[in-house]
Amino acid sequence: GYYGGGMRAMAASAGGPMPIAASAESADSNFKSADYSTTNVQVEGVDEADIIKNDGEYLYVVAKNKKIVILKAFPPSDLKIVSEIIPSSGQTTAYVTDVFVNGDKLVVFGTENYDFPIPYKLHSVLDVASNASIEVSDLTASAVPAAVEGSSDISVANAKISEAAVVRPGVACYRCYPPYQLYSLAFMKVYDISDRANPLLLKTLSTAGGSYVDSRMIGSKVYAVFEQPAYYNAPVPVLVVDGIAREAKPSEIKFFNEPLQAPLQFTSIISMDLTDLTKDEERETVLMGGSQNIFASAENIYVTYTRYPYYNPVLGVTEDLIAPYANAELKQKLAAIDKADVDEWVKDGLKNNLLTEFIYTLSAEKQNEIWQKISKEYEKNVAEEGVEKTAIHKFSLGDGVHYEGNAVVRGSVLNQFSMDESNGYFRIATTTSAVWGRQNGGIIPFLAETPQPVKPLLNHVFVLDSNLSIVGKLEEIAPGESIYSARFIGDRAYLVTFKKIDPLFVISLEDPKNPKILGKLKIPGYSDYLHPYDATHLIGIGKNAVDAKDSGGDFAWYQGVKLSLFDVSDVEHPKEVAKYEIGDRGTDSNALHDHKAFLFSKSKNLLVIPILLAEIDESTYPEGVPDYAYGDFVFQGAYVFTVTPEAGFTLRGTVSHATYQDLLKSGYYWFSDSSVKRTAFIENTLYTISDNFVEANDLTSLELINYVQINAEEPPFPPVLQSAPTTTAQPPTAPTG
Repeated sequence: GYYGGGMRAMAASAGGPMPIAASAESADSNFKSADYSTTNVQVEGVDEADIIKNDGEYLYVVAKNKKIVILKAFPPSDLKIVSEIIPSSGQTTAYVTDVFVNGDKLVVFGTENYDFPIPYKLHSVLDVASNASIEVSDLTASAVPAAVEGSSDISVANAKISEAAVVRPGVACYRCYPPYQLYSLAFMKVYDISDRANPLLLKTLSTAGGSYVDSRMIGSKVYAVFEQPAYYNAPVPVLVVDGIAREAKPSEIKFFNEPLQAPLQFTSIISMDLTDLTKDEERETVLMGGSQNIFASAENIYVTYTRYPYYNPVLGVTEDLIAPYANAELKQKLAAIDKADVDEWVKDGLKNNLLTEFIYTLSAEKQNEIWQKISKEYEKNVAEEGVEKTAIHKFSLGDGVHYEGNAVVRGSVLNQFSMDESNGYFRIATTTSAVWGRQNGGIIPFLAETPQPVKPLLNHVFVLDSNLSIVGKLEEIAPGESIYSARFIGDRAYLVTFKKIDPLFVISLEDPKNPKILGKLKIPGYSDYLHPYDATHLIGIGKNAVDAKDSGGDFAWYQGVKLSLFDVSDVEHPKEVAKYEIGDRGTDSNALHDHKAFLFSKSKNLLVIPILLAEIDESTYPEGVPDYAYGDFVFQGAYVFTVTPEAGFTLRGTVSHATYQDLLKSGYYWFSDSSVKRTAFIENTLYTISDNFVEANDLTSLELINYVQINAEEPPFPPVLQSAPTTTAQPPTAPTG
């Protein structure tokens, strides 16, 4: 059946459960349950921050990325707001990203954005800490630049100093202007929540001008990844702890010397022990190309990003090709570059610039001749490796955080599930883009009739040892397709690739030096996320697909959301033993792109996912519905399933916070603060969470038990549902009375 939305309003008008305002009473702990859901994480024992946390008695909800709402959730009849935390200091607007809960500690991550540059003094102590933010005093806010006295060189250009400097206002000093204006602080704040009704801020850690990337929690230790752009006139990373600025010493920063197209970033991993906040935090900073994807085991964190060539890769083969045309001046300049005391990639870039300029001094006939030779070398050499690569940086955990080294592999990484660590080996799955040959213009200015593909999309699996040396690899999997999902489980890897059908590959990693494909399954559609059901079954969630007409069999249109249950007990012949299709083209789910929206419990045979349901009105297509047609939005909420290998997927029902008016307001895109983002359970109660509401329903019948409004900016009750148009949605998307 359908519960939520207007059902809450009707229940309220009939004297049913009412939204409860924040309580000033101290929260009791007499009803804590041992049977409750936790965040869906990749590695057991390695927690991941999320927008909700559940401890069996309380829910901790990030509402509209503005505040954290603490709710007494169990028993559900007592559902109420206990307190709210708004990290903004009053001078700023805080964007809350996610949280951890560890016993009586709450850790909050986010960013404070300023409408004005943050006044700060390089190499000095910030003046006052107030309300977990940097308070601007007359000293720092003065429009008159200050003279700086210190124990060592204060030059902004090299930014080296070992002690804090004393700042005296009123004396002009051009070198003391802030070298780079900062407009944001990425923060990590720790609260004491032993009294849930009265949270107390214990510690604030911020990175000036930086951004929060991701985090993990192992036991009582929190590991957070922050980035800060590296500009010529900007400071080295500044860590602000309770208002005191600590600038990293240049000698402490590791440097990964490599060619990059994108600007360099200071990437810092900061660890904090929640059992003793008086300890100084540990920080390890590396100057590198950024941090796109993070994988963490109990022992190590791996930070990866896609690396592209700094210079034109085609011209890397030109020196030998141009030799027959070279004059004495060119040879002399090339020899000088060879003798220069710089990195090889710097030499390559200098040579490429020099050789390119020389080519354009030749006659049109010779230019054409050289470009044809370069094109052939490009097809032969560049196609072997592809253009993009993934840089891997390893940090060991435990007694602090320590940088262990780096490696580079072919291709780019989809997400964190494309990486794993087992028995000291790091495994990673990548995709290399298609490589095209002779082009009309572009990086090869040689006129060809039609650009020809040299190599298609390709997929690879690499195995690296503890020293990040490649010891095993399986390359060129599923030509022409790209990885849509990956999962490493024990000594196996499961890859889903897609172009027009969904091959599920089962790969053995039992011998790290010799990975091999054991079997594969081809079915329509694809899975965006794979989740282990048990030792021999996988759940996949993705999209169905149908062959596109008149495409030559080389293309498919994705359709609605599809759930699959795979039996991989026979590794050579994996099977899809159950499937469930939801909606038409345009149907979507947060769980496709965010694994934390996927709620699964094997002991309860429970699967809950948020669904935005789109359905096509076939009467608007009298000549038949084309495969590319999108449906209209008719429902948003949680789909609740029973799932077993024997019976497959059985829909118990749905729960929605959205009203029919919300659906009518939607256009090509959907947006509503009543969209269910997360779900959780405590014993036999299902909790659905949106930016507007937290709702409690009986997990068996899905009948409404209670609900509370958490967004005071909205009307106190959603409007009563109007009669909805008849659709083919199963279950119905709204009550019709």
